[in-house]
Amino acid sequence: MKDDIDTQIAAVEAAFGAALPDAYREFLVGHDPRYLIESDDREWWLATAAGLLKRQAIDRHECAAFAQLGAVSIMLRELGVGAVRNADGSAVSLERLAGGFVIGEQDGDFLYLDPDDGFGVCCYHHDGEDVARLAPDFATWLARSRRIDTCDEALEAAERAEEARRATRDESQYLDELLAALVELCDRFGGPCATVLVRRSIGGSMDELKSRLVTLAEKGKSRPYLVAEAG
Repeated sequence: MKDDIDTQIAAVEAAFGAALPDAYREFLVGHDPRYLIESDDREWWLATAAGLLKRQAIDRHECAAFAQLGAVSIMLRELGVGAVRNADGSAVSLERLAGGFVIGEQDGDFLYLDPDDGFGVCCYHHDGEDVARLAPDFATWLARSRRIDTCDEALEAAERAEEARRATRDESQYLDELLAALVELCDRFGGPCATVLVRRSIGGSMDELKSRLVTLAEKGKSRPYLVAEAG
């Protein structure tokens, strides 16, 4: 079993292009099957060695799980975002963010190691498009964490349900709220005056949003509109 995980870690390092910190490599050896980790009042699903190479999709971009911040950086650049922010307000370039090695996630936020900071442990908050440094290294972060439970069938089911809930929220509820806000703007101010700035993926696409707006307009429920991606 350990030999299999060592082989998986070697494959991850080859794909990443650099050696991982010893403390994190040791953690991966004992983290299969995976389990929840609580640290700093948050619960994280940390990836297993095999899970780090699992293909993931961010917006229209597919990548290995450990490289998801690279896909996030591409998406942000496409939306006209030039950098993200540290907790102190200083800028973090998208190039640096893209180089982060994602080790876990929780409710859309990514826990990652920053190679440009001695593999310090950081968190990328998707809502605020900002980052926070949590610990100078993985060993320090892990020392103040605790294992919650093994990943049994009940936890797997709960995780799948949470993913389904987030997907429903992103692709349906959020879009409905966005449409309602746009219709309100059109009704209040009239004419082609309402501009929606879309700062992140809305699940379907801008085309889906425009299509639904056209349907509303045809039904007389909204006036002419203008949709623009953030830039």
